[in-house]
Amino acid sequence: MRSRIVPLAGLALMIGGVAVAWQSGTREAQYKGRPASAWVAQLSSTTVADRVAAAEALGHITPGQAIEPLRNALADDSPLVSGNAALALSRYGAAGVPSLAAMLQHHRPAVRRTSAQGLGFAGKSAIHFLNQLVALLDDPDSSVRIETARALAKIGAPAVPAVVGALESASTRARAAAALALCEMGPVAGPASESLAVALRDAD
Repeated sequence: MRSRIVPLAGLALMIGGVAVAWQSGTREAQYKGRPASAWVAQLSSTTVADRVAAAEALGHITPGQAIEPLRNALADDSPLVSGNAALALSRYGAAGVPSLAAMLQHHRPAVRRTSAQGLGFAGKSAIHFLNQLVALLDDPDSSVRIETARALAKIGAPAVPAVVGALESASTRARAAAALALCEMGPVAGPASESLAVALRDAD
């Protein structure tokens, strides 16, 4: 019997709810019938709605070529675009969090805030970047401090020791943000209850 070679061009499968298509021997994930490359290109659209849709779509596609464009989108002027980019990167887990962490030192407060938020969405996948987040508890921008505190609270128990350490900071605003993070953690911050009580009595 002669063997037959079946061409893969045009073949598509569903993997984890995402269509994966093979064209000319290459594989590219799709979302809503469009390949990842098309969504990446759409991130450069001049229309905010298009960029929002692209960032949201890429969060449903395996990382691949999307990570760097999404990292750049964190600095988009539209908070809707940057927010969706942060959420998309957080969905990538360990593959996406380094890009979020890299933007924590951005010169624009909005980018730092959104990046911290994304690390919070990533939860325990962000534990390797606790030091960078704790440093932001002393950010000069109050919205960045608040969002960082919330991010640390979402990471939960693994972040408790680092946040407790921030309660000893010489900076009043860092201590306040650390206290907020512990309060938002709830029961998982139990081991820090004594340190938190002292901080809440802080006259500053």
